[in-house]
Amino acid sequence: MKVLYNESDTWGNIDEILNKRSVILNAVRFLESEDGASETWDAFYNCNGELIYLSPSFNKLTGYNREEYLNGSRLLTEIIEYDDIEKFNILKNSPFEKKPADSIIRVIDPSLQLKSFSVSFSPAFNPGNVVTGSIISFVSTETERKIKESLFYREQVLMLILNHTNQGIILVDDEGRIKGWNKCVETVAGLPKERAQGEKVWKIQYSLATENIRNNISEEKLREFWENEVLSMKQGELLTSYGAINNASGDVEYIQDMIRAIEVDGRKYFCIFQTYFTAHKKVEDELRQKVDELAAANRELELFAYANNELKQFAYIASHQLREPARTITNYLKIIEEDYSLVLDDRLKQYLEIVRSAAGRMSSLNDTLLDYSGIGRKSRMALVDCNQVMKTVISDLDYLISETGATIFYDKLPELKIFEREFYLLLLNLISNAVKFRKKDVKPEIHIGAELSGNEYRFSVIDNGIGIEHAHFDRIFDIFQRLHVNEDEYEGKGVGLAYCRKIVNMHAGKIWVESVLGIGSVFNFTIPLN
Repeated sequence: MKVLYNESDTWGNIDEILNKRSVILNAVRFLESEDGASETWDAFYNCNGELIYLSPSFNKLTGYNREEYLNGSRLLTEIIEYDDIEKFNILKNSPFEKKPADSIIRVIDPSLQLKSFSVSFSPAFNPGNVVTGSIISFVSTETERKIKESLFYREQVLMLILNHTNQGIILVDDEGRIKGWNKCVETVAGLPKERAQGEKVWKIQYSLATENIRNNISEEKLREFWENEVLSMKQGELLTSYGAINNASGDVEYIQDMIRAIEVDGRKYFCIFQTYFTAHKKVEDELRQKVDELAAANRELELFAYANNELKQFAYIASHQLREPARTITNYLKIIEEDYSLVLDDRLKQYLEIVRSAAGRMSSLNDTLLDYSGIGRKSRMALVDCNQVMKTVISDLDYLISETGATIFYDKLPELKIFEREFYLLLLNLISNAVKFRKKDVKPEIHIGAELSGNEYRFSVIDNGIGIEHAHFDRIFDIFQRLHVNEDEYEGKGVGLAYCRKIVNMHAGKIWVESVLGIGSVFNFTIPLN
């Protein structure tokens, strides 16, 4: 192996020469070691332009055998891409003060593929500080790119995390001075970090604090807290505190500070991790308000349920109790007519007939009220085929349908979880009303449909009857409400649609009417899916 100096160089006495030679050999051993043979290969040229040394990594990175070039049988320029040879020679042969900046040299490997290397040089000196040659280092540009990209990527990812996290991060030194903070703190506080950098952390905290906080703690107390509690923390210790500031938009921002003591290069720092929970507090307040509203509504519902139950009990008991007086009146009227028929004139007989009629209506209304209060009293929901219910309704209305010449059409109806008996009464009342309130000399045509809409079925009963004025759309569902005073023309007690509304309410649905006077009506109701 050739040495790294010219024989003409004089180094002084023999001990000094041996000592310097030892240093050079140690350097060579390092270059030839595993550590020196990574993604870089080095070439040493003496001042005469002769190749003196090639590092072992030359073999791996170029694919050639370095011994062929060290013994002079081959030249490095043979493996350098033609357009880069001149650039390489200038780098190798120019005086040091005129050598170009770092260059890219392309090498043709044995498979004729180009490999790019970033080439740099450094002068080699003998112990007398005389230049003896130059060391040219070839670094794989792919490796260099990966290193740079890796470092850049890690730095960018770290900055991305720091500046885009929704947690504030503040770094404070061991004197309590702010060294910097991330974008989140800047956005929330509305204060650029440049204006806070170098300031005492308690001064900035106090300047941002809400009026309520400042009324309860002075800046001096805040300084004492930092100096006595925080700055004395040992590495790894954690301290949690809470506060509130006026944020950039002027609103109050509630903050939780988690302060951890860390050590960097032998110096203590304090990292503050800030969690902003104003939004959470708002949600919590809104949720608490909703819970209070729900509790109030629940209390009202309980009172309503209690009152409704009492009303049902009252209606049930009243109807039972009133039946007996009505029956007594009727019986005594009969006795009076039988026992005093000879003394009753036509006028008294007319009065007795009026009383008998009123007692009959009272009894009938009691029965109706009893039936209405009993709807759903002991019913249980079950899965029912609505088509079968419809067939039963049509069968039970057979006489009315035949008498009026009515035609009933219905679509395929669904299976639903319903109160079967009440659902039967619902359809029975709607269809019988559609037949009853028909136009003269026009045969009733009724169509029953059902359509799935979201999580409920919408039923419709469409007729070609007399229709209803818009002003009465809501009133017709009230109990004992009749739109037609003449009972001879349209008989009834005004309870059918009240039944219907109560039954639909039992199913948590809605009922309404659409109608044009003289054209017909559409009664709609919904039954939710259970």
